Amino acid sequence: MAKKLSSNLRIELFRSLKMMARGKVQTYGALRKLHEQYSSGGKKPKNPLAMAAEEAIAGMASGEPLAQSLGSWIPESEASILAAGERSGDLAKAYQDAINLIKRQQRMSRAIWGGLAYPIFMMVMICVFLSLISYMVVPAFARMSPMENWTGGAAALAAVATLVTSYGIFVLIGMAGLIVAGTYSASRWAGGWRIKLDEIPPWSIYRRVHGAIFLANVAVMLRSGSQLMDVLLFLQRNANPWLRLRIQDTIYGIGQGHNMGEALIDAGYNFPSKDALPFISIIAEQEGFEVGLAEFSEEWLNTTTEKMEDAGKVAFVIGIVLIVVILGLVQVGLFSLQNNLIPSSRL
Repeated sequence: MAKKLSSNLRIELFRSLKMMARGKVQTYGALRKLHEQYSSGGKKPKNPLAMAAEEAIAGMASGEPLAQSLGSWIPESEASILAAGERSGDLAKAYQDAINLIKRQQRMSRAIWGGLAYPIFMMVMICVFLSLISYMVVPAFARMSPMENWTGGAAALAAVATLVTSYGIFVLIGMAGLIVAGTYSASRWAGGWRIKLDEIPPWSIYRRVHGAIFLANVAVMLRSGSQLMDVLLFLQRNANPWLRLRIQDTIYGIGQGHNMGEALIDAGYNFPSKDALPFISIIAEQEGFEVGLAEFSEEWLNTTTEKMEDAGKVAFVIGIVLIVVILGLVQVGLFSLQNNLIPSSRL
């Protein structure tokens, strides 16, 4: 089974195909030229792009369309865009739409990981500080004077160390369990109480991020010439349980004669977001809905990305404050120990 191309390699592939499509080079000939270039004239047959081009050439030679020939190397959402481009006869535009989709997803991924990096880093630093205090600093002073005799800042430092050594492992296990549960449930838990939990982090973040990606996918596929119902049915087939339920109920609403925005509202999930639904409902009634949705999805994606970046900065500031508080506690505790416990232990 072929391995999917990375996002950067897919951008390179689509960009090359787009340039040749604009130069009126037929798709089959373009693939042969790409295979020749990426394999360095057959010297590097294992190059992923060369292998993808070779498989696509074989597929098209047997009568398969381009989207199907490349299907094992690219995500189905991008294959759908190429298929729509083949139907409309404008593959150059389809290649650019696929590139735009990849770049949006890349930007969102960077925002997510950037937002997570700050709090993870600060949590690690806090755990390191607390571990050093609890397992090295406090025990060293406890050998000079029993902790029961400590007062003031020293007593506070001893209390923190006792909490960390006694319950720290359980707190870490609990936090890890919550992270695993949140991650596991994000894409699998679809209904019931999940609708209420989608209003609070981390589920609200998941809803907003994947709502932005959903709108971007719909907009790109519509602009590639696909019909709305075909797009939604395609996305439903390839969605996780959480997203599948929301698309399923949206499809039902459209089947009842509502536009996409009205169907999203009637579904009752506040997906992709409560404040986005009225605008989607309005533009869904207008001519050129796919253009309006594309513009809105771009703005929504930018806003979501900015919110993720801002959340990461807030988490970083909170982490810095906590570290300063811990360092202050350590300084006060050590000062108390040095000025009271150590001199008294020498008398």
